[in-house]
Amino acid sequence: MLVFQSIGFPAEPGEEEHTNPGVFGKALANWVVAALDARQWDCGEPFAEDWGWCIPVNSNGRSLFVACQMDDGTLPELRVFCFVDAGLFAGLLGKKAELSAAVSALLADIQKLIEKRDDIQGLTVEPR
Repeated sequence: MLVFQSIGFPAEPGEEEHTNPGVFGKALANWVVAALDARQWDCGEPFAEDWGWCIPVNSNGRSLFVACQMDDGTLPELRVFCFVDAGLFAGLLGKKAELSAAVSALLADIQKLIEKRDDIQGLTVEPR
């Protein structure tokens, strides 16, 4: 999970109606989609979840997801993490390592994109 502070992704009016109170991240999700699309990732439209915003990503037929969250503090803390919808049989079919590598590659690419921004502070990589 990537954790950082930034004022570069402000909460959008009405956004909180789609998530839990005090949970945002739509601006971050929209930026992640545009940045990943420019790097040839196949991203879908972000959609709201109670915990923030989720971006579907198709990677060689695999369904990956990017989660974007932001709290509403004075200097907002943002979190980005990736996961895969592996299905029940992924482990049985020996695809667990392949899926883990795809998720790691996606998160590493997002980290590189975040590191290029001037409005990011305190970027850390934390286990999920």
